[in-house]
Formats: sequence, C-alpha cells, structure tokens
Amino acid sequence: MKTQTVNTNKKGLKNIFLLFLIVVITFIAYSNSFDCSFHFDDYDNIVNNKSIQDLNDFDSWWNFSPNRRVSMFTFVVNYHFSQEDVFTYHLVNFIIHLLTSALIFFFVLKLFETPVLKDYKTLKEIKLLAFFTAVIFAVNPLGTQSVTYIIQRQNALATMFYIAAILVYLKLRINSFNSIRKGFLAFVLIVFSFLAFFSKENAYTLQIMLLSVEFFLFRSGKIFSNLKKRNVLFLGAGLILIAGFVIYWFSFSVFKPLPPNQAMGNAEVITSYNYFLTQLSVIPKYLQMIVVPVNQNIDHDIALKTSFADIGVLAGLSMVLALLFLVYYFYKRNRLLSFGIIWFFIAISIEASIIPIQDVFFEHRTYLPSIGIILAVLLILSNYLFDKHQKLLIGVLLSIVLLSSYMTFNRNKVWQDEISLWTDAVAKSPNKPRPYVNLGNAYELKENWQKAIEFYSKSIELSDKYAIVYYNRANVYSKLGDFDNAIADYSKAVSISPGYGTAYYNRGLAYSRTYKHDLAVADYSKSIELNPEFYNAYYNRGLDYLALGNYHEAINDFDKSINNNPEFVIAYVNRGVAYLNLQQYDEAIADFDKAETIEPQAEMIYFNRGLAYQALENYRKAIEDFGKIISLNPNYTMAYFNRGNNYFVLGEYPNAIADYQTVIRLDPSITKAQENLNKALKLTTQ
Repeated sequence: MKTQTVNTNKKGLKNIFLLFLIVVITFIAYSNSFDCSFHFDDYDNIVNNKSIQDLNDFDSWWNFSPNRRVSMFTFVVNYHFSQEDVFTYHLVNFIIHLLTSALIFFFVLKLFETPVLKDYKTLKEIKLLAFFTAVIFAVNPLGTQSVTYIIQRQNALATMFYIAAILVYLKLRINSFNSIRKGFLAFVLIVFSFLAFFSKENAYTLQIMLLSVEFFLFRSGKIFSNLKKRNVLFLGAGLILIAGFVIYWFSFSVFKPLPPNQAMGNAEVITSYNYFLTQLSVIPKYLQMIVVPVNQNIDHDIALKTSFADIGVLAGLSMVLALLFLVYYFYKRNRLLSFGIIWFFIAISIEASIIPIQDVFFEHRTYLPSIGIILAVLLILSNYLFDKHQKLLIGVLLSIVLLSSYMTFNRNKVWQDEISLWTDAVAKSPNKPRPYVNLGNAYELKENWQKAIEFYSKSIELSDKYAIVYYNRANVYSKLGDFDNAIADYSKAVSISPGYGTAYYNRGLAYSRTYKHDLAVADYSKSIELNPEFYNAYYNRGLDYLALGNYHEAINDFDKSINNNPEFVIAYVNRGVAYLNLQQYDEAIADFDKAETIEPQAEMIYFNRGLAYQALENYRKAIEDFGKIISLNPNYTMAYFNRGNNYFVLGEYPNAIADYQTVIRLDPSITKAQENLNKALKLTTQ
C-alpha cells in the first residue's frame, strides 16, 4: 500500500514537472505577444462595441451575440477592468491556451485507460505522447490566430470547454463511482458542454465527438456491431439533450446563400454547394498547415470553387476519401490513429462543410481539429521509432517543439500592430482587396493620409464594387480638405450600396463644408430615413437649415438632438442662435443659460448671449457676457468690439475707447473699430 502511494506521488510529481515544462516553453513562444494591438474584428466586437462596455447593462451584452454569450461575457469583464489595455486581454487568452494544453495532456493520458488502448503502450511511451501532443499543440504557430488574435478567444474558450467535457466523459466511463458522484460528474459534463456551445458554434460537434470516443475507444470488433452494446442509453440521453439544444437554436437560415463578398474578390453568390466544393479544396491546405505551418496569413486568398471538375476540388475530394478510408482501415489495426483522423473531420465539420460562411478559410479553424492530427502524426512517429530509436524520436520531437516555438515567436512579431499584420497579408495575398483596405485603415489610424489613400486605391483597382473602400478613402479626402474627391467617393459608395446611411451623412458633411447646404440637407434627410435614431444627422441638418435661414426647421432638428442627449451643449447654443435670428430673445437666452450650466468655459455661449442681451437693450448684461469671453480668451477680438459698442451706447466712452484700441491692435483690418473709436474720441472732447 505504501509502495503504491509512493508510486502515485512520483507519477503526480512527474505530471506536474511536465506541465511546468509546457508552461515555460509556451510562455517563451508567446512572450512577445502581450503588447500586440487589437486587430480586425477586435474593433467591431470590443473596441467600438458599446454593447459590451458596461458590465451593468445586462440586456446589451447578453443579446449582442446570443450564440456566444459565454465568450462575450469574458470580454465584458475584461473591458470592465481594463478598458482598452491589450495586456490583460492577451493574458486571459494565454491562460486559456495554457489550460487547454494542460487538458490535452490529461486527455491523452486518459485515452490510454480506455478498454481499447489500456494495454497498447508502455507508461513511458504514453507520457511521451501526452507531453508532446500537448506541447506541440501549445507552440504550434497556427495557434497564434486563436491566442494572439484577441477576439478568437471565442475559439480557444470553446476548445477548452470541449476538451474538459470529453475528459469528464472519459472519467465517467473509465472510473468506478457511486451514483451520487456519477450524477455530479454527469452534471459537470453538461455544464462544460453548454459552456463550449455558448463560446463558439464549432463546439456543436461535441456530442458527435463523444459518440466517436465511445465507438473508437470503448468498443471492440466492427464499428456498426457496437451499436447494440451497453451504455448506449447513457450516450443516447446525452444525444437527446444536445439534439434538443440544436433543434431549439437551429434555423435553416444558416444555409441561406450569401451575397458576393467584394472584400474577398468574390463575384459569385456563396451557396451551400459552392462552399462545400471550396472546402473540399481547402481541407488539404488545413492539413498541410497543421503539419507544416508555413506561409501563415491572416487573410488567405482562396478562390470560390464552382465545379466538381475543378482540379483542386478533385484533389481535395480524393484526399478526404483516402483519409476516411484510412479511418476504416485502421479501425481494427490502430484504433487511436483512426480516432485522430476522424477527430479532425468532426471538429472542422461545422466550418468546413455545407453551411456557407463569407470567409472560406481562416487559420484559427484548425485550433480544435489540429489536436487529432498532432496526435495521429506523433503516434506514427512513435510506432516507428520508440522501440528501436527512442533517442532519435525524442530528438525529432524536441526539434519540432523548438522550431514551432521559434516560428510562433516570429509570427507574433507580425501581430504586433495593424500595419505589420496587414503588410504581411498584402505581400501574401496581393490580388485580394481586403488586405489593402485594412492596411489603408491602419495607416489612416496613424494619420498617414497619403499611404491610406494609396492602399485604398489599390483595393479599388482589384474590386470596384467594394463600397466601404470608397467610403474610407472619402473620409481621408475629407480630412485633407479635398471635398470634391470626397464627395465623388461617397457618391460611388452610395451607388454601390444605396442603404449606406453613414456615407450619405458624411457626404452631407462634405457638402456643408463646401457651402452646398441644400445638398447637405438632402443627404442628412436620406441618412435619417435609413436610420431615424441617427441623432448626429439631425444636429448637422439643423446647422445647414440655420445656414439657409430656415430657422424653424433648424429648431426642430436641434430639439431632436437635445431630446436624445440633454447634455448636448452645442445643440443648445445653435438652437439659441436660431431663436436669436427669429428675434425670440428670451428663448435664445434660456438656451444659452442651459448651455452655460453644462459647459461654463464655452466662449460661444457668452458671445451669443451677449448679442441677445444687446438686442434687448440690456447693455450691462451684454457687457458682462463679453467680459466673460475676454477673461477666457484675451485675444477674442469681436468680444472687445461688441463690448466697446455697448459701452458706447451707455456713454462710457473711455471704456469704449480702450476696447476699440484693443481691437485695432489685435486686428487692424476691422475698419469699423477705427470708425467707432474716432466717434468715441470726438464725443469725449465735447
């Protein structure tokens, strides 16, 4: 008994040491990733996503992405404590990745306790397989797109819970427990399953994977003969539970054809049929990148396949059929190898089958499927080398770990910022529009306007039907004050996408800057028609109505802006100006008073209220307001001029003279100040 305890302790210490090695090696590989910037979909889902930026706004974040509530909740908490500090996001992603790698280590160990595999390998070989499967997974460069790319925490989290659920299932099937503990573990299995499901949809394959675990690792004999054996009820109950979940959430709309995606350079509608053909052609690429992860790219240029006769489709189909044949062939000869291959196909089936997705290929889709392939490849190496060439085997595996770690470290350099990432993508996908767009975005954020225009223009050369590129380039032209080119690009954007509300809005801004107020009003009105809740459009339309002298319409629009945002200072000021022009001075002063309570340092408030008091012949109040402006800005020329005028009316000529002299000193071009000064001087001598 004592010897058994000692052996168990040694076994536990060895496992801890191996896990420690995994942590150290993985940390070194990812040590340069913790300051990598936000990228790509991070902006829509985190940085610019108001729905997840208030932990207390339950309805907003809970309903933002109903199928991914668990993973999105982690971003809500992350944002609550860190806002846009990337370090903590990367830290959480890294911890999830480490936990997943540790779970894979125990998962592989547990596989060899199953009835089919329990006498298959020596303990030393099992440890070697478990350790190297986990560590190669941990440092595989393909993992960077699920670890360093912050939003793909969704993928990593789903994988972590997926492996955890399978581990619990294996424990339930292998170990003997009393009914209470068995019930508790069954509950934990269900919890992990649903945590995986609500992290990302690719976890929906979990129950099929559990079925495969049962058939491949707990059954002897032929595949189909095992259906009648015991424990089918347990598995069936789980299947019914998951089937209920799938039926509840399932919608045939997932098979709905998707419009051509100009970002990818696709001219065809994406259907279940051509998406399936395309996936046949890319499955070999997924496999190649898992085994030999070279030429990584955030945005691979994969053409949509439309015919079975395509050589890429035929080659992919041949490989898929060959691998499925190997699953059958090795079922009796090498069950674990067979299981590793089928793992890949099950794990990738959601994203690589008949459910059309706009992006036909992404590296992060290999994160979960790669586990089976890594295990299968290591098993082949071990079978050939472990008994007779053990040192060579360990040397080969260590070389793979070192090379993978080096490649991961280098790949993380590419992920450092948006410019480095999309420069890499442009070099590797030179005929795809989207990398140029995103590189243009990156330069725009850095205020390198000419570079931004250069890359937006290159994207347009590749695809002139991509509305957002015209929109982005127009924004840059606007920032440069080139409103004619901006208007031309906004016009192109709305001709491609007539429902592009912000393009109408921004074109309205450009028209307003070029004093084409009627055209600006028309564009703001179209923007409001498309989105009645777009209150900035009401405000800016109000400004153009003001410029056109349509004061009542301006007031109506400023009313809407203020109702939406009662603290909108400038809306109060401009509504006050509209009232001022309508000679409704009391209403104007009320608006200026309200603006002052919100922003007491705003000069325009006092200037316009001073004019209102002046119109009401309340010269003392007018002088007081112009004086406040001068205390805020001693170089505000017109404040001196207007205060001088009010002093003049009150007969306080010395004060008026002092103000007029200041005006002339600050801006000699104001000839009226000289005229008034002369009058005041003349009156003081009488």
